[in-house]
Amino acid sequence: MVEHANIPAIAGWETFYVIIGAVGGSLTGLMFVVVALAADRGLLKPSTTNAWATPTVMHFCAVLLISAVITTPQHTRLSLALCLAAVGVAGIAYVRTAWVQAKRQTDYKADRSDVVWFFVLPWIAYGTIVVAASVVWMDPAAGLYVVAGAVMLLLYAGIHNAWDSAIYIGVGAPGSARPESDAEKH
Repeated sequence: MVEHANIPAIAGWETFYVIIGAVGGSLTGLMFVVVALAADRGLLKPSTTNAWATPTVMHFCAVLLISAVITTPQHTRLSLALCLAAVGVAGIAYVRTAWVQAKRQTDYKADRSDVVWFFVLPWIAYGTIVVAASVVWMDPAAGLYVVAGAVMLLLYAGIHNAWDSAIYIGVGAPGSARPESDAEKH
């Protein structure tokens, strides 16, 4: 176990973040499978992928990054707060960029649920991480609970979005011909 002499409260969170980081990394890999299946079915266009699949991968990667940041030894309150603030601000900026890409692409029209799961909830999660940075500075033990909540929100939004994408690909995009499987041809 890594000793966190500067912020003793972190030691109690190591297992949580190791597990969450592994989940974020694994789900990132599964998104590669989803994208490969979509490409095989002819359902991918760069603008649509950039707007819908890439943000999901980025949120999983953010979960992995935050897990790595928190389990990095020898953080001070300041270094941990600055790292979390940087991740949160970068995440907010990325969600805005993804929103702009989603509005520009014309292949898929988002409904209210898509807007909430793909943009609103991640924006709230990254905003919460920025807030958590200041809480960590004042009270690391409390701040780590705030970070955990935000990371779980990112993870659940990503899981929902990956599932949504898999279902969209599995049944075929509306208006597109679903390719026949070998079993259906015979």
